[in-house]
Amino acid sequence: MENLPIVHRVYKKSISGFSLIEVLIFVSIASMFFVTVAAITTTALRDMKISEHKIVATRYAQELLSWIKVEKEDNWTNFSNRDITYGTVYCFNTDITNLTDWPTQGPCNTENNNDNYSLGVPPMYLRQATITVNNNSANILVEVKWREGKSILTVPINTILSVWE
Repeated sequence: MENLPIVHRVYKKSISGFSLIEVLIFVSIASMFFVTVAAITTTALRDMKISEHKIVATRYAQELLSWIKVEKEDNWTNFSNRDITYGTVYCFNTDITNLTDWPTQGPCNTENNNDNYSLGVPPMYLRQATITVNNNSANILVEVKWREGKSILTVPINTILSVWE
């Protein structure tokens, strides 16, 4: 080995391994990559869950609006003669298939004045309708709310029902 030129000795020393600095840089870059991937995945999962809840809330709102339309079509006189003042709110936190008549007037509140999110499985939605009747039309606002973390999200459907008879 003594007879080898200097070039060969330098070459043998340079292939001996990675330095500590190179390993630290690689580990730092790899950890930043994995943290970024975890953050993106967490955000995507949260957004997917919000979208799922929004789809269910929209179904509940459309279901109630369909029920109200049937009530209006069955008998407009009874529908419009209800004790409806401007912006009367009704709580529909029950399954529509079991509903035989209008609930009592008032928002969906418990005795402690906390919102009553008792619709759905698991119970997490609140459904109410605000109805205003004017002569031959009714303005209907159906809202379904739910809690998502510290936020309260809402799906509103607003429509006008008219009598064409």
